[in-house]
Amino acid sequence: MDTLLTPNNLFIAIVGTTAILAIAAEWRVSLLALLAQYLVAATLLGRFVTPQVAAIKVFVGALVCVILYLGARSAEQHSGSEGFVTDAARRSLVWSPTLSDLLLRALAVAVVGVGVLGTGIGQAGFEGPTATLAPAAWLAIVGILLLVLGRATFAVGLGLLTFQTGFEVFHSPINSSPLMLGALAAVHVLLALGVAYGLGQEGEEE
Repeated sequence: MDTLLTPNNLFIAIVGTTAILAIAAEWRVSLLALLAQYLVAATLLGRFVTPQVAAIKVFVGALVCVILYLGARSAEQHSGSEGFVTDAARRSLVWSPTLSDLLLRALAVAVVGVGVLGTGIGQAGFEGPTATLAPAAWLAIVGILLLVLGRATFAVGLGLLTFQTGFEVFHSPINSSPLMLGALAAVHVLLALGVAYGLGQEGEEE
């Protein structure tokens, strides 16, 4: 098992989950990718921080995904008005599934990959005290990318949660006190509740 859960493989898994978040147009696929991202991040924290931190991450990730699932399912059955925030049925989609958007998002992820791996962050390696630096940077940057590209409540929520996970992967090895872990967990849950609430709101007319 240790040969599979190497830092290099965990980083590749994080890249894969975030890439799916960036290009998936259906909220169920994105939600599965988000859950996988939480599990991979938990495994990474379990290896380089403590198993307790990993257990908290798994629990929080599962809770966040349940909240988002219930919110998205409710939004699908709620009729909304067309606006900047899309109507309720389309609001459950992460983005408009067009070929041009798909190419744009794939290109953006590729540029982020070149940027992270081609700088000192990527060259710091995946072993020792800097093992979590590249995964944290990748998660944070892709989170910002999802925020920029997001046109709907669900998409923005994915970006915020991915950015927060990146911050947590970076900060937990520095400070893993119970108070800090509780605060980070609370932020994830509050973000998920905010997204679920936003999914049920009417869009404003343009």
